[in-house]
Amino acid sequence: MALGQSFSLAVVLSGINRLTGPLNRGKGDLAKFGKAATRVGTALTLGVTVPLIGMGAGAIRAAAGFEHGMNKVRAITGETKEAIKPLSDEARRLGKLTQFSATEAADGLARLSQQGFSLEEQFQSLEPVLNLAAGADIGIAESAAIAAGALRGMRKPASDMAGMADVMAKAIASSGTNLLELGEALTDAAPAAAQSGIAFTETVAVLGKMADNMFLGTRAGNAFKRGIVELTKFAPRTEQAFARLGIKRSQILDSQGNVRSLIGTLELLQKAGAGTRDFIDIFGARAFVPFAAAAGKSTEELRKLEAKLSENGFAAKQAGILMSGTTGALARLRASVEDLGIRIGETGLLDRFRELVDWLAKTIDKFGTLSKSTQRFSLMGAGVMIVLGPLLLAFGALVPLFTVLGAKIVAVGLLLGPVIALGVSLWRTFRDVFKAVRRGFALTVSDIKSGLGSLARMILPDWLLNLLGGSGGGVRAAVSGSPGGRPSLPVTAERMARAAAHDARVRVELPNVPRGSRVTTENSGVDFELDLGFAMQAPS
Repeated sequence: MALGQSFSLAVVLSGINRLTGPLNRGKGDLAKFGKAATRVGTALTLGVTVPLIGMGAGAIRAAAGFEHGMNKVRAITGETKEAIKPLSDEARRLGKLTQFSATEAADGLARLSQQGFSLEEQFQSLEPVLNLAAGADIGIAESAAIAAGALRGMRKPASDMAGMADVMAKAIASSGTNLLELGEALTDAAPAAAQSGIAFTETVAVLGKMADNMFLGTRAGNAFKRGIVELTKFAPRTEQAFARLGIKRSQILDSQGNVRSLIGTLELLQKAGAGTRDFIDIFGARAFVPFAAAAGKSTEELRKLEAKLSENGFAAKQAGILMSGTTGALARLRASVEDLGIRIGETGLLDRFRELVDWLAKTIDKFGTLSKSTQRFSLMGAGVMIVLGPLLLAFGALVPLFTVLGAKIVAVGLLLGPVIALGVSLWRTFRDVFKAVRRGFALTVSDIKSGLGSLARMILPDWLLNLLGGSGGGVRAAVSGSPGGRPSLPVTAERMARAAAHDARVRVELPNVPRGSRVTTENSGVDFELDLGFAMQAPS
């Protein structure tokens, strides 16, 4: 076959050309639709998608945090989820009434559990603990530890927790101590008071007066314990001191050796004119100064403080005042949002999120079992995806520059015509080499696609694979020709029209066209690829 013989593709190109007109006419409408879709998509994304995603994330965070807090209670107590349901409901109720969230209330329950409180004791103690924490401006865990320690130290039932919280809240509001210091003092003082039959109100009143005289925390608690031990032991020197003052043992201790009234004892000593020696003999050398300071010049102030500490409901009242105003309104709003998040989480969102996290964990585990080469290939793919976005942005920024330089490039191209002709000649000489490289590259791409497919089938769930599996390909039009005859086209124009309507490339293969043959086209705007190693597009 002679070189330079032409094979017409008029049948193929005319079939495509019937589509290019309507497609070109539709470009403007498609561009307008694309811009409108972009505007609507942006509005929906910012106005609907982002807020909904934020709400979903907030709901998951709130529900997960509360669930974790209640799970700590279960882990400590060994109770079932159903058994702690009343506690869970109480924590959520108080989360909406107090300045603390439901999750913080759950942490308070966990601390009470650590103190050995039963579920019923926790239920009775939680609200007083929250009120005490609010008035003292400390965390719930610290408040729970102090209140629980005082209750256990005084050997009181959980039903007395509200009254004891009132006493401690009033004490820190009426004396020179805070709840943390008072809690430290009660660590030693409460067990000694309980052992000696001294009321909690008297104990805290004496510790409060000691605090007013700079005896705080463990120092006050240790002095209180030592003094009470000396008083109840009623050693010979103690008995002699009371005898000097004209005070009988029965006025101080009952028949069981318990202190009748600690403040009453200090009143008797003050009325009898007890001095330093008397206080040393009665309370001991290490404790007499704090007790003498608590008695002061007159025990009347001590009695007034004791009376103040007996005000019922003070802790709740104080917490209610703190919840008023703007800060309280914001706290209630936060609590309502958190409760809504917990409710949304209970609808199944938290379960679905947990399933997703489990799937991600399993996927990561599977990735760890892959071969080193597969892992490297996957990481390379991830790296390509990381830089792809910035590269596209850079290319988009350079497009206007290409447009401006277009005319100049054409002019330069005319000057470089001879050089280009030489390049074409060299290309024809070495095109077999390029064809071999092209086939090798195609094989490499095929291997990469196969590897990606295997990796996707292993990692992605079936539903996602089915969703992604519907991508279409191009249409191959095998054209065969012979000298002097028209090439046959075993692909109908209707099939090619459908392919073009879906933006598919039409590939035209000329398997038996001899080297040097040329391909001509009478149509414009047609893009097709030849199996001669390069693509052609007719000039528009």
